[in-house]
Amino acid sequence: MSSNPSITVEVYPAARSSQIASARIRLETNVGLIVIDDCRLLRNKSGIVWFALPSFSLPTNGRAFEYHQTLEVPPDLLQRISAEALRAYGTWHDQQTNETQGASREQSNFSR
Repeated sequence: MSSNPSITVEVYPAARSSQIASARIRLETNVGLIVIDDCRLLRNKSGIVWFALPSFSLPTNGRAFEYHQTLEVPPDLLQRISAEALRAYGTWHDQQTNETQGASREQSNFSR
């Protein structure tokens, strides 16, 4: 794989209620395109947004679950993907907010 693949991120509405958004990652490498679906953008209890690669859960004891990564990538590549995903999420979130505010203004102007 190329030591410096090109990274493109597509952010879209969350697939699960525990997520704030979902993402598709495209890595253009010297061996071809690699697409990673079902990536997640999450918010922790402190309000910090973070990126997670796809994972799956297995029940353990009672109602507890263990989470396992579906994919592993080198730490430096994960850092680059995460940074690009967070940047793309910020842009997407701003667009969603602007569209919502614009629709509210239009509805408000129409009802007068």
